[in-house]
Amino acid sequence: MQLSVNTSWANTAASASAYQLQLNVFGPQGQVGLSTKYITEGSGFNTSGVRSSTIDIMSAAYQAGTASTYTLTMVSGSGMLCTVSGGSSGNVVDANHSDASAYPPVLVSCN
Repeated sequence: MQLSVNTSWANTAASASAYQLQLNVFGPQGQVGLSTKYITEGSGFNTSGVRSSTIDIMSAAYQAGTASTYTLTMVSGSGMLCTVSGGSSGNVVDANHSDASAYPPVLVSCN
């Protein structure tokens, strides 16, 4: 499955410039898919103070017919400076496994 991750970066000297997410996919028998992704603010550390944004795709593979729900969590990096909202959990639909737009976007704000 795929999720769109939209990140808003603060771009100050003390703000987060990277974080890591973990996507867990679960079915009746437990965890059926897992993926982690390291997300950075871009080509270099920006301290302009002007907010910018990035869009990334988070993917996790699972065998068709085995998944029912997913959760997305921040596992490392500047987690204390970033908050996750939006589509960080929900139901899995096999027909949408390769369509990130079929799921609500995950919104991350890093300060």
